[in-house]
Amino acid sequence: MRALVLLTLACGWGESCCAEIFIEHVFPPCIQPGQTTHITLVGSDLQDATALWTTLPTGSVKSQWIRSDETGVTFAVEIPSDARPGLYGLRVATPSGLSNVHLFAVDDLPIVVE
Repeated sequence: MRALVLLTLACGWGESCCAEIFIEHVFPPCIQPGQTTHITLVGSDLQDATALWTTLPTGSVKSQWIRSDETGVTFAVEIPSDARPGLYGLRVATPSGLSNVHLFAVDDLPIVVE
């Protein structure tokens, strides 16, 4: 019985101690090189976002925080005009840590919203 109680406490302890910074989706999911695009990252615990991290080469992406609330954060992001099209990783930095990795695309085709 004691082992069951200890196991229950151990399994539930991590979930109740800290919030999870989580990106559910990114809109728009594609960014054109050479342009500034406002992207909104929707998820949980993103309101304290301080920076944006990507897997593009260090220093090549310029991002500026625009606004945030309980459900998401918006950044103005500029990708260099010589960036190679493809899929890249994206994370949000907050004072309490980094979010999960979410994929976004760099593509030279224009974005069309339906």
